[in-house]
Amino acid sequence: MDQSLDSKLCYLVRTAVFWDAEDCPFPRSSTPDEIYHSITSALVERNFCDKITIWAYLDDDKKGSWRDALLGVEKTWASRIYFLPGGDSRRNRMLNDIYLWVRDSPRSNGRSRETSFLIFSDQFNDDAYYTDMLQQLRKRVYNLLLVTPTQDINEPESPDR
Repeated sequence: MDQSLDSKLCYLVRTAVFWDAEDCPFPRSSTPDEIYHSITSALVERNFCDKITIWAYLDDDKKGSWRDALLGVEKTWASRIYFLPGGDSRRNRMLNDIYLWVRDSPRSNGRSRETSFLIFSDQFNDDAYYTDMLQQLRKRVYNLLLVTPTQDINEPESPDR
């Protein structure tokens, strides 16, 4: 593919990452820019475009270094990673933000899955309502990846599978 055409497509393509930082915590020693770079590097390596925005949901009721350092402070880092309060209703907050993102995002042309979003959370696992909602979004030609950290850690892939 022509590189100029490739860069034009990349401009139109968007990837959103919705990350439950309680189910899948970030390393405490990492800065927001380091976290963003690590996630985007892994996605670009897997052929996602580098126009990526990350929303990370924290339990604002829980005291700790992540909560105290990242919630309620002015954003001082350059990357497109945003830390949001979610408390016990992180799943509802995340779902609302997903709907807003879908509403504001262009859908792909039906032949390819150009608009992608990833969800890192155990909150959607084994819930019929949310499973159906995510399947409906996939049918609308969004490239969707659901990562369930606890399940993936407890049942890692092996060459035998």
